[in-house]
Amino acid sequence: MAGRRFYDQGNWELAERHLRAGLALDPTSGRDHAVLAGVYAKRRRPWEARLESDEALRLDPHSRIVLALRIDVLLACGDVLGAVAACRELVAAVPSSSRAHSSLAF
Repeated sequence: MAGRRFYDQGNWELAERHLRAGLALDPTSGRDHAVLAGVYAKRRRPWEARLESDEALRLDPHSRIVLALRIDVLLACGDVLGAVAACRELVAAVPSSSRAHSSLAF
């Protein structure tokens, strides 16, 4: 919870610290892996972002937050085609997702 709050506030250092602590307690949280991936993407650490995003997708492949943050991670990694595919996955999983539709329109 705190990790996500710090992420939303743009406090990447505290978000990372809290998310890593949460994952130490529950390494099966796809959501926490996804948010940590987003933190790494924001901190320009694409390799770590990609690894965390892949783990999040493995753990929770239908989660809206996992799919949405994966778009940002793939863009941070320079994988535009992968990001487009992730947008399509998000639209398929959550047809009402304005995030996916706006990303595809871009």
